[in-house]
Amino acid sequence: MESLLIFCSLLCIILGIIQLFFPKVVDSMEQYLDQLFHITEHNTISFRRIIGLTLIIVGIILIYSAKKNHFIGI
Repeated sequence: MESLLIFCSLLCIILGIIQLFFPKVVDSMEQYLDQLFHITEHNTISFRRIIGLTLIIVGIILIYSAKKNHFIGI
């Protein structure tokens, strides 16, 4: 359980950083998946900055929770 909590927190932070600071990477991934699954209609609503910040905050909260419960020794 402890390792899962730490993994999820780090994954949230990494995904948040990618969403917030590297939107071109996400655009290229979306285009690749559109081509892969032959998606013709794509309505994109750009919430990337909000999602990125939310993921970073969730990751930090998960790390704080792990530290508070002595799962990690930071």
